[in-house]
Amino acid sequence: QGPLIVAGSLSVADLGLKLPAGDGFAVAWKQLDVGIKEVRVPGVPPGSAPAVPEPIRIDLETLKLVGPAVTLTRTATGLGWPGSGAPVGSDAPTTPPPSPTRASRKLPAPAPTPEPAVAAPTTATGPGVTVALGLLDITGGEVAIFDQTVKPFYRGKLSALTMKARGVRYPENTFDDVVLTTTLPGGAPLKVD
Repeated sequence: QGPLIVAGSLSVADLGLKLPAGDGFAVAWKQLDVGIKEVRVPGVPPGSAPAVPEPIRIDLETLKLVGPAVTLTRTATGLGWPGSGAPVGSDAPTTPPPSPTRASRKLPAPAPTPEPAVAAPTTATGPGVTVALGLLDITGGEVAIFDQTVKPFYRGKLSALTMKARGVRYPENTFDDVVLTTTLPGGAPLKVD
């Protein structure tokens, strides 16, 4: 009759993901353990959608992550997330090169021709997703940052990242308490409590 309800636990060890071309984005961890109190997905199986639309509800007891390592690269087109455009490190130009003849003669660039206005596609907004997380526990994390929008390019790393947060709720974006410690690029310690 629906909705689909999932409960239990999930463990994934020694996972690593990266983009096939370049080092724009990568994520890995030694151990991930998730205690699932209840995940409730309305409308599954098909034909069992509720009369009043409901959000997908994710209620987790714990999410423990050991040794996560994330690599983020910022380019002129934004962060190198999967599916965010041209692969980082590709030599594909984002704008066409200037005409050699025009550049050598120092002629003014022609006025751009206005493009016809195109209506933005409308997206249906549904009831969304709600998340409740009893305990978020991250230990031994590392975030490598590579910024290609500055010259010279910037490389930095957050290391020894540890975080504990209780009572995390979304979309309210609230939590009961949080403790975060890390070592910033250059070796400066940071603690948020």
